[in-house]
Amino acid sequence: MSADHKIEVKRETRDGGVVAHVIYDYARRLNVLNPASLVELTETFLALAKEDDLRVVVFSGAGGKAFIGGADINHMAKMRHPDEGRAFITLVHKLCQSIRDCPVPVICRLEGYTLGAGLEVAAACDLRIATDDAHFGMP
Repeated sequence: MSADHKIEVKRETRDGGVVAHVIYDYARRLNVLNPASLVELTETFLALAKEDDLRVVVFSGAGGKAFIGGADINHMAKMRHPDEGRAFITLVHKLCQSIRDCPVPVICRLEGYTLGAGLEVAAACDLRIATDDAHFGMP
């Protein structure tokens, strides 16, 4: 796992099964996505999909200022070839597909900014619940 971010999965056992809370934490950078975080989030959703007692996933960003503030601009600025851009977008698409393939509802908790790739990820979830201070944008 990258030292820059972390992904926490908290499980809450209820009578009907398990509620998994997936919290993406790169709050110091508005929870932006980079290749390492995209791979780890995808692996997290693929693993959750295999849990028999899972009933719902609640996906949120840490820190209260953003669900996902888009792609990591520092990473994007280092791209020198179109193939690097395609590879990054493919990682975003794989995360979105892993969310859509999850056999239980995925609820996206939107707080603060949801921008660019973060909006794509939110759209892949089954339900989106936004706070009054939520802001959305696509470049």
